[in-house]
Amino acid sequence: DIIEHNPAVLDFLTEPMVFKKPSTKKELERIFQYLREELELPKALATLYEMEIFRIGAQDLLELKTQQQIAYNLSILAETILFQAWREFFDKPREDFALIFFGKLGGRELSYHSDLDLLIIAREENYESIHYLTTVLQKVIKAVKGIYEVDLRLRPGGKNAPAVLSFSAFQKYLNEKAEPWEKLIYSRARIYANNISFRSTVKGAVDQFIRISSSDFKFKIIEMRDKIAKAFPPSDFKKGPGGIIDIEFILEYFKIQEQKNQLNLYHLFKKLKKHSGLSALDLDNLLDCLHFLRELENAIRLLSNHYSSKLPENSLDLRLISLKMGFRTLESFTAKYEEVRGAIRLIWERFSAI
Repeated sequence: DIIEHNPAVLDFLTEPMVFKKPSTKKELERIFQYLREELELPKALATLYEMEIFRIGAQDLLELKTQQQIAYNLSILAETILFQAWREFFDKPREDFALIFFGKLGGRELSYHSDLDLLIIAREENYESIHYLTTVLQKVIKAVKGIYEVDLRLRPGGKNAPAVLSFSAFQKYLNEKAEPWEKLIYSRARIYANNISFRSTVKGAVDQFIRISSSDFKFKIIEMRDKIAKAFPPSDFKKGPGGIIDIEFILEYFKIQEQKNQLNLYHLFKKLKKHSGLSALDLDNLLDCLHFLRELENAIRLLSNHYSSKLPENSLDLRLISLKMGFRTLESFTAKYEEVRGAIRLIWERFSAI
């Protein structure tokens, strides 16, 4: 689909070592600047995305990169596209706001076709500044439309709240209104700001919120997880029971309890101590399960070219995915899938009972 839509990608693929060398921000920025000389902004961004996603996908299919490397490269691509779009609409660098990335983007663990969760914090309670930043944000969302879905639902107040908050409003929300389970969101926040002092201020507010002791913290996590699980079918291996979110909630809980600073879940495994309620064996099993489901998620999205967290209904597609993941038979893949989902749910139940 990419080559049919943009034949120029073939020229890019003839460069030596194109499939082996890692993606870097500088390299991606250089390619974008070259494209921008000839193309309008949306087309330049889309072409950069298609060129790089083709390379990453080929590296994935040829098994030239690990799944962690694939996730990192997908994240660097998304960051680069967002930052290049932002810079297009600023006449000069600004120091009056901070940009926060959440979730997989914050942890640099993106999958193919992942949404981009972010939040804008204005330094001052200034109408003109907030209005200007809101306008720029809307332009950025429009510029990357068709490439990424920018998700603002994690902002304080939800989908009906302002798209840009002042720092004072943000801090007040964290101190007075934020639910305990929201610590899971902010524990993976990656913060960017041209003003280093303001970045430290925002990070300090986030860290303080995460560290606040809450007697019902774990109960609220379990309550929220059960609510999510009931809202999605068991076939959803991300949000359904025994899905990726079970693993994320468990790890983020212990990360906060043990005051670890890792944003990336894979790196977090190495930092977590053996916990009295979660054995080293359980941690190892969770890591294996996370590897399996993340690889499955990427395989489905890569081969179908759209967002999905469910097994395909078509048996041929399912067979292709099982082969991509190294299973000789569909039966062996299905057995492993059921084993992983069951193991995750058992560990979640043990976690809930601690």
